[in-house]
Amino acid sequence: MSKLYIALTDIWHMVLGFITAQSAKHSDHIGRLLFIYPWLGIIIPFIIIITFMVYQSLDDDDPIERAADLIEYSIGMIIGSVINI
Repeated sequence: MSKLYIALTDIWHMVLGFITAQSAKHSDHIGRLLFIYPWLGIIIPFIIIITFMVYQSLDDDDPIERAADLIEYSIGMIIGSVINI
């Protein structure tokens, strides 16, 4: 069960990085949908990044696991920046 939890959190970190990159790429569209001004859409990726950083700082993992989580998040961001949706 522990290995399943680790695998799911690894996938979640990549998905979160992907969502961050995609929301940054489409921030003007998100801004038009959620806010009055399109440039306010850039707030969403920053909220995701800050939430991830707070989660990592509060998580009780060893430094190697934290580095692995950051690498997984970065991989998701790289994939999200390459793929055009």
